[in-house]
Amino acid sequence: MKMHRLITLAAGVFLVLLLLPRPGLAQQRVATGGYVSGTQKVMSEIALPDGGVLRRIFLSVGVTADDPASPWHLGSQDCMASYVFAGDDSLVGGRGVCDFVSPEGDLWWLTINVSREGLVSWTGGEGTGKFAGVEHSGTTVVQAEWADGKVVGRWEGTMTRR
Repeated sequence: MKMHRLITLAAGVFLVLLLLPRPGLAQQRVATGGYVSGTQKVMSEIALPDGGVLRRIFLSVGVTADDPASPWHLGSQDCMASYVFAGDDSLVGGRGVCDFVSPEGDLWWLTINVSREGLVSWTGGEGTGKFAGVEHSGTTVVQAEWADGKVVGRWEGTMTRR
């Protein structure tokens, strides 16, 4: 009888331990933000039948994070995007893809969606090294843009590590 109770007790302890949250397996969600600055260049323009224009834009920026310990701090990011402008040159919207490389050489990919108001929403979930198992999403707002292609933006996002 004692052996049966011992096995039952051990099974119970095992089940309790199995159900306890473990730090290594729990998702970690962290708010993060910072700045991007760099250059953008219109690579080509295509006239659209409705009088608008499609502009293929290459963007190359450096990324700084508010927290120097952030995995995105001092990274390099290149994006290729297609923006549609109406006949009056107002933004209709855009979409694109980017790659991001950390100073250590780890890679992360993201997609962008640009609203009519110019808000850039982005999300990513594939990466190598320190970006493996990381999902990230957020927004970027352009702070300043110059005629020669220079641009500065403020980004805010949430990073989740699985």
